[in-house]
Amino acid sequence: MNDLIAKTDFYTVGINKPKNRAYLIFTGYCSKPSNIPNFLDDIKKAAHGLRQGFTLLTDVTMLKTPPQDVAELHIKSQEIWIESGLSKTAEILPNTKIAKMALDRWSKTSGMKKEWFDNKFEAEAWLDGK
Repeated sequence: MNDLIAKTDFYTVGINKPKNRAYLIFTGYCSKPSNIPNFLDDIKKAAHGLRQGFTLLTDVTMLKTPPQDVAELHIKSQEIWIESGLSKTAEILPNTKIAKMALDRWSKTSGMKKEWFDNKFEAEAWLDGK
């Protein structure tokens, strides 16, 4: 990522304009929506900085499954990505099966199609079409 949009205790979002790619990295446990008041605005800003057909790499290896009201923000963020022209998503696997199940449920709810990967190298290669 070469343009940092936001970095908080809970997430980092950035974009790489030449690759037409967004990056979303989750770090830790967010217990309530008020801990991430700018999350959806940060997602919109990143999405609007890219062209139609952009890709998304999400690193969820450090995500701890949040409560339902925070999960709703994750689902809404996926809808924003999709509505903004997302073409495909690569997610780097979480550490727990519970988190993976939650992430699958969120994606199913939002309609976001994705592939799972064990590391960033594999995820980037897939997004690059290699």
